[in-house]
Amino acid sequence: MPSHEKDFLTPKQLAHRWQVSVEYLYRAVLGLPGGIPAMKLGNGSRARWRIALGVIEDWERKHSPPHYE
Repeated sequence: MPSHEKDFLTPKQLAHRWQVSVEYLYRAVLGLPGGIPAMKLGNGSRARWRIALGVIEDWERKHSPPHYE
């Protein structure tokens, strides 16, 4: 298994990567239909989300516009 497949990002790390707010990720992306599959660890206000780096990279490839030369 490639090392990135076992790496996980927090919502804050993903927000930094995409240059968006963490609130945007919760509202529009994490765990929603068509969004990025994420693991929710725990319940309530203390729940923590983790997103597999391999899943993020796949999602980025599928949702990125084509590159023009």
